Amino acid sequence: MTGEIGVLVWFFLTLVLLTVLQRRLHYEIQACFLLITKRAELSLALFSIMFFPGVLLHELSHFMVAKILGVRTGRISLLPEIRSEGRLRMGYVETGKTDIFRDALIGLAPLVMGVLIITAILVGLLKFSVFLPLPDASSFGEAFKAVQLMSRQPDFWAWFYVIFVISSTMFPSEADRRAWFPLAAVAVFLIALGLLMGMGPWLQVNLMPRIARFFQVITVIISVCLVAHMGLLIPFWVIERLLSRLTAMRVV
Repeated sequence: MTGEIGVLVWFFLTLVLLTVLQRRLHYEIQACFLLITKRAELSLALFSIMFFPGVLLHELSHFMVAKILGVRTGRISLLPEIRSEGRLRMGYVETGKTDIFRDALIGLAPLVMGVLIITAILVGLLKFSVFLPLPDASSFGEAFKAVQLMSRQPDFWAWFYVIFVISSTMFPSEADRRAWFPLAAVAVFLIALGLLMGMGPWLQVNLMPRIARFFQVITVIISVCLVAHMGLLIPFWVIERLLSRLTAMRVV
């Protein structure tokens, strides 16, 4: 059980770190565009063009899953929009009211589709193993060799860009997550009911190892996305500081 808990801890840690780095990197990129163009509308347009492939995949994932589940869809937008609270909305798909299960699946679609496509690129095109062990003293060498092999593959930088924009836009928005809490409550209730009925040993032997293996693979994939964001954050941070000094302007 300790191993399974460790996997979940690494999963949530990498997920939180990726979310924090993603927001910071988006800020640095927008700041660079704004300092270069000195026009908010143009900098927003450049930012949107940069992330357009990821936004397109995000909204198409919502749309396709809604259609598969028989949920009515309305307007679709792939154009950026500044919301009243100051947040940037890159796009949206309107969907009709439905039950929490289908609502949760529609909201989860971009994340699932993004992870699947990133996995296909890593394994099929970049020859990267997603079955690496989680970080420990003996695994860094193996991970370094896998990254070296990946960087030597044809069109590496093109696929790096695709992985970056998809991983930067695949996370569900607040509206996408609206059905997750009640669904999580149902899942917790069912697990608690199973434990009360004496299914604990069966779950530990038959289910937990499979769940742990699944989250271990997902954690490796998220870690690759995390490294990609970290590798871009440093140069964009340096460029933003240099532009601030050259232009005597500061983005707030």
